[in-house]
Amino acid sequence: MGVSEMTRFGMEEEDFRQVAQFIKDVVVDGRDVRDEVARCRTRFIDLHYCFTGSEFTEQLGDLHRFI
Repeated sequence: MGVSEMTRFGMEEEDFRQVAQFIKDVVVDGRDVRDEVARCRTRFIDLHYCFTGSEFTEQLGDLHRFI
């Protein structure tokens, strides 16, 4: 579980409050939150802040020119 990794999937401050609540529900209250977590996670499936497709090819070509 990493904050930076989940930020890359689009989580924001309010989303991390929900994550903290899930942790509390499990650790303190002994609840099974698997279904709730699975539903929550479906909103965060696209990776952000990375190169895709032609962006990657163009950036890689630029980097190779520096070598």
